[in-house]
Amino acid sequence: MIPLRSSSHKALMAEYDNNSRRYDDDELYSKPPIRALRQRLVRDASRFVGQQRINCLLEGAWFKNVKESRNKLSGYKYLRLSPNRRHLHYIDALETCDTPDGLDSIPDFINLDSITSVQSKLAGSSTASLTSTINILTFVSKQAVVAELIPVTASQYSEWYDGLRYILDESSSMTGQSSDLVNTLTDLGVKIKLLDLAGENMDIPNNIPTPPPPRDTNFFFADS
Repeated sequence: MIPLRSSSHKALMAEYDNNSRRYDDDELYSKPPIRALRQRLVRDASRFVGQQRINCLLEGAWFKNVKESRNKLSGYKYLRLSPNRRHLHYIDALETCDTPDGLDSIPDFINLDSITSVQSKLAGSSTASLTSTINILTFVSKQAVVAELIPVTASQYSEWYDGLRYILDESSSMTGQSSDLVNTLTDLGVKIKLLDLAGENMDIPNNIPTPPPPRDTNFFFADS
C-alpha cells in the first residue's frame, strides 16, 4: 500500500468537499459520523487508485512518440517503470512490437530524479488525425524537454499522468477518470458500511421451517 502524501491529501480532501455537497440534502449522509466515514474512505480509495495507477506503470505501455524537431508523429515509445520506481525504461520503434519480460533487455531509461515535472496539453493541429480530447504528456527536466508522448487512449492518459505525478509528488489534482473512480469506490464503501450497521439489529433465525412438499408432481402451464 502506498502512503498518502500531504499534497495528495489536500487535493483529495478538496475534491471530497466538492463532491460531498450533493449529499447535504440527505439527512442520513449529512450526519457527522457518516461524513467522517466518507473522509476516511476517500483516503483509502485514493490509496487504492494511486497503487492501481502505479501498477499500470510497472506493467508498461506503448505511446505514440512526438518528434521534437517538427512536432510530428515519429514512431512509438514503450515505457515501463522499474520496481524501485526510480527509472522509466524505454524502447523506441517505428511500430509497436513484443516487449521483453525483464528490464535487463531494456537498457535505455529515463532517470525520474532528473524529471522536474510532468505536463499535459491537448494534441494540437499537427496531430489532427488524433482525437482532439487526447492529451500529450511532456516530461520536463531542468535543462529541456525529455520526451513528448501521446497516450493511445484516454484511460492510458489518466493512468500514466496521475501515476507519474503521484510518484513525483506533484498530485495537486487528479484527472477526471481517477477522481470519478475514487468517488465511486468511496460511495460503495459507505453503502456497504451502512448495510453492516443496519444488519446488526436484524434477527436471523437459526432454524428455517421447511414447507410441506406438493401433493403431486403433475405440473402444467395455465392458459391465462
